[in-house]
Amino acid sequence: DPEYSRRVELVQDLGFPAACQRLKLSPDGEFLFATGTHPPRVRVFELGQLGMKFERHLDAEVVDFQVLSEDYSKVALLLADRSVCLHAKYGAHYRTRIP
Repeated sequence: DPEYSRRVELVQDLGFPAACQRLKLSPDGEFLFATGTHPPRVRVFELGQLGMKFERHLDAEVVDFQVLSEDYSKVALLLADRSVCLHAKYGAHYRTRIP
């Protein structure tokens, strides 16, 4: 159907107050991770529902991050204050600072 192939679907709440720094898909392709500034935060969007799954505010800006699981349940964040934060489904799991 040509009508179906031309439609546009938008993800709700994808904007950030200042800027979005990085975007990554989960390995299963179902979730989009986005990090932004002012205040530093990470947002996870469920692409099947076209909406935000959750948002977490952080203490410093995200330099880089890596999704550690097939879905959104585990992620490692390298922050600008030289700390590494491990997050799980339920929230922040562990944080350590690199000397």
